[in-house]
Amino acid sequence: KLAAISSNKKPPQSRISSVTSQASNAVESLQESSELTYPYLALDFNLSTDVLQGALREGVHYPVPGKPVHLCSNKIPQGWKKMAYVKTKGSTFGKWDVYMESPDGSIHRSKMELSRFLEAQGLTSTLNILDFDFMLDTNMKRIRNIRREYLKSQQDPQHEPPSSSNHLDKSSEDTLSTTSGTATSDVEAGGSSLISPTDDTYKKSTNLSEKKSANSTEKKIREN
Repeated sequence: KLAAISSNKKPPQSRISSVTSQASNAVESLQESSELTYPYLALDFNLSTDVLQGALREGVHYPVPGKPVHLCSNKIPQGWKKMAYVKTKGSTFGKWDVYMESPDGSIHRSKMELSRFLEAQGLTSTLNILDFDFMLDTNMKRIRNIRREYLKSQQDPQHEPPSSSNHLDKSSEDTLSTTSGTATSDVEAGGSSLISPTDDTYKKSTNLSEKKSANSTEKKIREN
């Protein structure tokens, strides 16, 4: 009897491996049913924003004009689709919004529009308008924020590197201005300068000094 009981017992390690295997299978099943249908749910938001931005694919993880993205929703009836899309007209151009797609392919962009459709089709007794949520889910809102920050950084002029030619021109102007100022001061003080005697600044400074000297001599002669 002891031998039989002992043979029926599994070692602790074996039981742990069995539980781990079951958990792994459950995760794989979840991925097949949701993440492949809704690729944006497979993103790891614990990663850095730069890494996530590099992993995003338009029309797959986030909507772009002409390429809506299928959103996960547990409430809407079977056969219906909740889609995220980008508006391309009016004052809300570029805004991310949600529409519902019916099994027959008709599109409804608001609860009021959908309610009228359900009444016209005689579906109000079988479908509840409250089951249709026209809001982006948490994950898609995170992706929208990442895209906003990325586009803002691309459009912000502070992120644009300065032009090399402009930088050199500015430096040359500053150098010439500083050199010219130094030359003028040296000439007026009677010192030497690195500027060539043919330079206009040097000529003007020399003429000014000579004029002052002549005026001083003429004044002394008059006084005597």
